[in-house]
Amino acid sequence: PADRTIILVENPANATGYLDVFQVWVETTAMANLLIGTFSGSGTSYNDRDYETIGAVAAGSLQTFSGKNCDVETGDFLGYYDLTGTMSRDTSGSGLYAVSGNKFGTGSATYSLTASRTISAYATGIEPSGHPAIKRMGGVPFARSVNAKGVNVW
Repeated sequence: PADRTIILVENPANATGYLDVFQVWVETTAMANLLIGTFSGSGTSYNDRDYETIGAVAAGSLQTFSGKNCDVETGDFLGYYDLTGTMSRDTSGSGLYAVSGNKFGTGSATYSLTASRTISAYATGIEPSGHPAIKRMGGVPFARSVNAKGVNVW
């Protein structure tokens, strides 16, 4: 849903470094100002670590955004916020945590779980050594996902 911060809890990051590529599939309503980034926490309490401002995202197809530098640590989760649009969703997966409004840069917040849901959002990244170790972080897999969903080491 629009105007909510969403955190995807399946397949947390398997390495520390930075995310340099994000992929999203937006449903029928385009996003006006997508923010996407990393969250730490557990249970219902999460805090953003870092995020990227993507901006407008067209609906109805896979969109890839590269050249980013979003900090990630082992165990972090991928999350996003947009005022108008929504990511493509699926009724499989480990669930999503959601809260009303934009929670990037606001500190820790309490989220509500929606079980058996996932979204079409992914990230790949680089460890500090420069090796492309953070392979997939996110939800519904696109083609060529090694462990179906989430983050994997090359």
